Amino acid sequence: MTGFGIGQDGTIRGKFSDGTSRDLGQIQVARFANPSGLRRRGQNQFAAGPNSGLPVVNSPGAGGSASITAGATELSNTDIGRNLVDLVLARTQFRASAQVVSTADQLFNDLANLRR
Repeated sequence: MTGFGIGQDGTIRGKFSDGTSRDLGQIQVARFANPSGLRRRGQNQFAAGPNSGLPVVNSPGAGGSASITAGATELSNTDIGRNLVDLVLARTQFRASAQVVSTADQLFNDLANLRR
């Protein structure tokens, strides 16, 4: 096998050195009646939970299931919670730095007034 490709229907097609190609498998997607009931497993992974309902497995794009775009990068592969924590920390550090500058400025002004 020299390469492979994934079609929009989820079919994985292998390409071989003798010029032939054949289907190797198909990606299946699942949807749940209550996606909010899924359990977070970390690193953008979820598992069925007691409140999620049973998975309805289909081919991509069939029966209201998600579709596949081969070669595209998923836009939601970031940990939003971690990014929010980083944002709050950066804001807090900026405020602290601004306060240090403001305090130093006030001290210099006081020293200049004492000299006069």
